[in-house]
Amino acid sequence: MPAELLATLGRSRFEAERERMDPVVAHCLSAGLDLKADEYIAMLRAHERMKAAAEAEMQDLDGWLAPTCATVALPVEHAADIAQGAELARRLTRNTGPMNMFGQCGTSTPVQSLIAPLPVGLQVTCRPFQEERALSIALALEQVVGPPRMPEISAFTDRRAAAGPTHHRSIAGKLRALPSRSRDAACCLAAVSRNRVRPGT
Repeated sequence: MPAELLATLGRSRFEAERERMDPVVAHCLSAGLDLKADEYIAMLRAHERMKAAAEAEMQDLDGWLAPTCATVALPVEHAADIAQGAELARRLTRNTGPMNMFGQCGTSTPVQSLIAPLPVGLQVTCRPFQEERALSIALALEQVVGPPRMPEISAFTDRRAAAGPTHHRSIAGKLRALPSRSRDAACCLAAVSRNRVRPGT
C-alpha cells in the first residue's frame, strides 16, 4: 500500500528523492500522499474481512494454481511512459497480488521448458502459514515437468560483459553511504544477486 511505504520512507524523504526514483514507483507512491486517516483505517478493516473470506474459501482446498505472471517478459517499449509502465505493473502482478492481499503463501515453479523460450512460472498458492504444503506441491510439479532450461538471454549478458563490472562498483558506492545496519542487510542482498543459483542445481 502506498501509504505504508510512505510511512516507512517519510514524506520529506520521498519528496526530496522523488526525481531519482523509478517514475512508475513514484507515481504509485504519490497516491498515498492525500490518503486520510479514516480512509486508511477503513481500508485496513476491509483488508481483514477479505483475508477472512479467502481463508474460508480455501478450507477444503490443498491450494490453487495460476500463471505467476499474466504475460512473458516484454520489450521495454511497453513501459515507455508512466501510464504504460503503471498498466504493465498491474498486468504483471494481477495473479500474485491477490495472494499477497489475502496473506497467503506460495511458490513459483519455472515451466518454460514446456511452452516458451522466455521464463514462465506456475504459481502455487496455499492458505496462510502452509509453506510446507506449498513447497511439497511445487516439488511434485517439478518432478512432472522436469527441471527448466535456462532462458536465452545471451544478447543481454554479452552487452553486460562488454560494459564491464560497473554495476557492482555502483552498488559498493551506495553501500558506503548507508548506516551500518542497513549496509549489512544490503550487502547480503548484493551477495545473493551476484551468486544466484540456477534452477535445477
